[in-house]
Amino acid sequence: MQQVLSGPSLSAPLFEPYPQKHRVTWPLALPLVVFACFILGQMIAVVPVVELGLIDRDAFEAYPNILYTLAASFTAVLCLVILWVKFFERRSLASIGLSCSKNTPKNLLLGYLTGIGMATLIVGCIYLAGGYQLEDQTLTRAMSLLPVLLLLLTFSVQSFAEEIIFRGYLFSRFTERYGLWTGVAVNAILFTLIHLPGFDFDSRSLLTLILFAFMTLVFSVYLSLKVIETGSIWFSCAWHAGWNWLFICGFGLPTTGIALDIRPLLVDFGLDTQASDWLTGGIGGPEDSIVTSILLTIVCLVGIYRCLKPTSRAV
Repeated sequence: MQQVLSGPSLSAPLFEPYPQKHRVTWPLALPLVVFACFILGQMIAVVPVVELGLIDRDAFEAYPNILYTLAASFTAVLCLVILWVKFFERRSLASIGLSCSKNTPKNLLLGYLTGIGMATLIVGCIYLAGGYQLEDQTLTRAMSLLPVLLLLLTFSVQSFAEEIIFRGYLFSRFTERYGLWTGVAVNAILFTLIHLPGFDFDSRSLLTLILFAFMTLVFSVYLSLKVIETGSIWFSCAWHAGWNWLFICGFGLPTTGIALDIRPLLVDFGLDTQASDWLTGGIGGPEDSIVTSILLTIVCLVGIYRCLKPTSRAV
């Protein structure tokens, strides 16, 4: 273990030392590079199957099409970012957190369990507050396990790709240039901006937009803090995957506005029509609930306190 001060003055490379010969992406160009990779990656994954008539353009978020949508599009985006790192910046994949240590299995397991646990806590609180009602109280049949397991794999691909890009690439590059806390802040803002196009501005209120934006912001801050604490991206990757997966596959609730017609693994919840959107998250799902914003704010404050303590972190 290398002793690294976890303080706001940290501006050294986040994951590995600089190589002797490397190029530096201009800081203002970093978000443009990532946004361009997202657009081009989506085009590579989506346009061919639409033009060939394999998937209807209005059915990408329906099961089983979403298995392809998430896996292919995010894999394409991640590959483009990796190509940029390798051939333009001339840096190793370890510079964006893609390296393993003896703690990697532990971080992955804790990440999945923590993400699933926090998602369960949020849904439970909303249910106890009267936001959800049971729609189907029968036990899940064995035949319905296949989509649940396939979606776990697919959400893992999507979440790992997002974390490698945002907490691995963007966070590390802004931290190297401007310092730790600027890296956390800028990364959170960019993460929020890239998710705003997925918000349904036409049918949702200003309050739900504020909750959505704030939740996405503290979501990103929390995962950046976990990268600092663990010295790797693997906890954040697994946490993100477990979080996304459980809302849909555990409780039948939307995740970031995606709602799938599958039989959930645990309990089939539906919105109580009398409950307010600020409590339930409405069509956006539990992520957009004020309960989620409160919980993420609390864990962010705890994370900031732990980072400011004069202790070491593992890298």
